[in-house]
Parts: sequence; C-alpha cells; structure tokens
Amino acid sequence: MALLLGRTNSTDRAAAAELARELEGLPLALAQVAGYCEQTGLSLAEYLGAYRRRHQELLAEGQPVDYPATVATTWQLSVDQLASRSPAAVQLLRLAAFLAPERIPLDLLTAYPQQLPEELAGAAADEAALEATVGALVGLSLVTRERGGLRLHRLVQAATQASLPTDQGARWAERVVRLIWGAFPIPPQDPRVWPQAAGLLPHALTAADHADARQAALAATGGLRNQVAVYLMSRGELIAAREQLERALRTSKVAYGPDHPNIASILGNLGGLLRELGGLRAARQQLERALRIQEAAYGPDHPDVASTRGNLGSLLLALGELPAARQQLEHSLRLFEASYGPDHPEVAIAPSNLGAVLFQLGDLPAARARMERALRIGEVAYGSDHPNVAVDLGNLAGVLLGLGELPAAREALEHALRLKRPRTAATTPTSPAPQPTSASSSAN
Repeated sequence: MALLLGRTNSTDRAAAAELARELEGLPLALAQVAGYCEQTGLSLAEYLGAYRRRHQELLAEGQPVDYPATVATTWQLSVDQLASRSPAAVQLLRLAAFLAPERIPLDLLTAYPQQLPEELAGAAADEAALEATVGALVGLSLVTRERGGLRLHRLVQAATQASLPTDQGARWAERVVRLIWGAFPIPPQDPRVWPQAAGLLPHALTAADHADARQAALAATGGLRNQVAVYLMSRGELIAAREQLERALRTSKVAYGPDHPNIASILGNLGGLLRELGGLRAARQQLERALRIQEAAYGPDHPDVASTRGNLGSLLLALGELPAARQQLEHSLRLFEASYGPDHPEVAIAPSNLGAVLFQLGDLPAARARMERALRIGEVAYGSDHPNVAVDLGNLAGVLLGLGELPAAREALEHALRLKRPRTAATTPTSPAPQPTSASSSAN
C-alpha cells in the first residue's frame, strides 16, 4: 500500500489495499502498476477496475503456469498502453524476452540493425530515439536500466514469450539468435575480445536454446554454438565447450546435411577438444572425418585441408605413429606454402610440428632446420618478444640439447624464459623434447 500510494501520490487507501491484495504483494507487479499509473495519470481505483477486467480475460484464455497471473495481467495492461505510442519499445521488449535475464548491452542493437524490425532499427539508429524507447519501458517498470544497457525480469520474459503466437515466437527466436551470432566477437579465442565475449555468453546460450526449442535458424544456431565453444575452449572450460560443440554438430547436420564444410569446421574443433581431454583416438576419428568432408568439398589443395592435415599430423605424433605423422605434416607444409608462400605465419606451425616428429625419429639435424625455420617465421610475423616465439625457442632448445649443444640450448631457454616471465605468475617444468602445436580452432 505504501509503495502504491507513494509512487502515485494517491490518498485512496481503500483502492491501494484492494490492489495490494489482488497482486498478492508481488513487488514486480506492484512496481508495474505504479509505473502504469504514473505514465497514464490513471487513479488506483480506475486501474483496479481495468486490472480485474483484464485478469478475467486472461483466465478465460487459460491461466499461464510458468509465472503468476498477476504479472501476466499487469504486463498486458502496460503493453496495451505502450503499443500505440511506441511500437519500437514493444519490439525491444520482445527481443529482450529471448535473451538471458542479465544485463543486455544497448550497443548490441546499434551493431547489427539489419537484424531488427523496422521500428526498432530506426530507433537504434538515433541516440535520442533509442533513449526514448528504453525510457518508455523503464517508465512502465517493464525493464530496469543498467549502465550502458537494460535488464528484463524473468517473469516479464515469460509473460512476453507466452503472449506471442507460435509462429511469431519462432521468428523472434530466429531474429535474436542471428543478432547474437553476428555480434559475438571473432576470433573468440583472442584474449583481447574475451571481455566482450563474456558479456554476450549468457545471451548466446539463452538465444540458442530458444531457437533450438522452436527449430528456428538452425544454421545460425549451430554457428553460434561453435563460436561459443571456441571461446570456452580458449578459456579452458572444456566440458562446457564439448556440450556446445556436440549440440552445434546435431543442429548443423539438420541445417546442412552431414557432408557440408561447416560440419567439418565443427568436427575439427571437436577433435581438438577431445585431444585436450585425453581422448586421442576419438579425436582422430573426428579429424579424419573432417578431412574427408573438406577434400570432397574443396579439393585436396585448399588451405582448410592443410590445416586439418596439420592437426591430424600433430595428433598422430601424440599417438606415437611417427611415419604417418610425418606424412601428414609434410603434406600440410606443402599445401600451406602453395597457398600462402614460404614465410606466412600460417606456415610456421607445420615445420615446428614436423621438427618434433623428426626429433622423435632421431633425425636431429633435420629437426633443427625445421625448428629454426619456424622461429624465423614467427619472429618476422609476430615480433621477437611474442609468446609464440617463446614456444618456438623452447622447442629449438630441446633439439639443441639432444645435439649436445648445451650453451646454445641454454641461450634459447633463457631467451624463452625472459619472454614468458612477465606474463606468468609461476613456472611449470617441461620436457626438453619439442612439443607439437595445434592450428587455431575455427569459428566459421
């Protein structure tokens, strides 16, 4: 009663008491009533009459079970009042209903207006219009404002979704998943984009779940889950990443069929993840399947084929199948050189891994030549103080140690340590043997 009377400057205690009883004291519903009365100038007694009429209509239609009927009624009255004066605000409410009940950054709307309906896209293109659109929702207590964004209560989300016919719900789910897919940063494994990706992660997962439930935008949903998985892998959240990749694979197979190149991208990422989890043989199956799809789709000389062959060769090295690993890595290196030239950064991974195989095979002079080449390419491409250079130096040191060139090995390791020390709080003992390196995960 105090909230209703205070917010509306009313003295009608009887109407406030009746409304508080009808709303069962639910804070969200009380706030929406007060906001509505503030916006429209309606008295508490007039709102009580409107509430009772609308409440009976909703009950006649079938009372929702996922949220209190009190919220459904107050929400519907507010939306009815809003629809005539701000269609963009209603559209923003519906868009937010298919996102997570977390802070929704407003720059999400300005980044991809082509995914928005016309009225909301127009509002997003004008700062003052967007502020007025958000303000209309805030004024009716349908959303709360947060720094640079807004938040929608779970119950309001449920009411909004339930109000939409099935076909409209599917269209909104598709629109939202495409919006998040376009906004999710590329490449998601780059630490520089992790803050942005972290802010979008709950919205990405929620949007994908809504789209899956409605069988909407299957290709976009699979693509978004793949991007999310690459981000999670880069953060070391391997179990969560595996779930997203497996769901992406199922959805994308329905969207594209089993032999599309996008399926190969997901399989490649899944293979890399399974390797990290210790499932080397399962990882091999995924990579070999990805390779067959890519060769059939692109031909044998495509850069994606080179990358998958390189990852397969690195995996075979970990399995101890050295001749097969050498064959895949030499093939990968030839394809990379033909596609990019001899000194491109993409080329550096193959000679490094090939050097590791040659080391294991006992051909140390050949291993040294490959490691030195990888180091030269890395220094030119990234600069002499890049973390990738530290990895190449460590691998070269292992070969030099095997060759008995102890001063040179020490120099390489000390250089690598100088590059790593500012970035890590602790050191981890490593084997002197060169370690294989995987190509980057694909977010395609």
